[in-house]
Amino acid sequence: MGLKAFIVEKWLKFQLKKGKLIEIKEIYCGVERKTILIDRAKELDIIIVAGSQLAIDDFKDIDGKVKVIGFSRGFTMQLRISDTSNGVLIDDSVSKDLLEYLKSELPEIEIKGGFIY
Repeated sequence: MGLKAFIVEKWLKFQLKKGKLIEIKEIYCGVERKTILIDRAKELDIIIVAGSQLAIDDFKDIDGKVKVIGFSRGFTMQLRISDTSNGVLIDDSVSKDLLEYLKSELPEIEIKGGFIY
């Protein structure tokens, strides 16, 4: 990992600890965002919300024990019945429109940070 990637990774981790939803920019290319989210999810013992099956599979390939749930418009049941009392993290596979849908359908769920395009 180069110095630039190291600095960007540290900054992203710092922003996540503050509960920020970080908009993805070109400078973040090459930084393992999924690994950063997994580490934060384990630290907080919370679920990661992903917007596609491919993203779910990627998370499971990295760490088979991570709690990750798929979310799409009209399919909220799995998220509704899951323990989200500690909040959730958002993966960048969740679009801005889908994020707004999540907030309107499940306003009781606290978003503790994540990445968004």
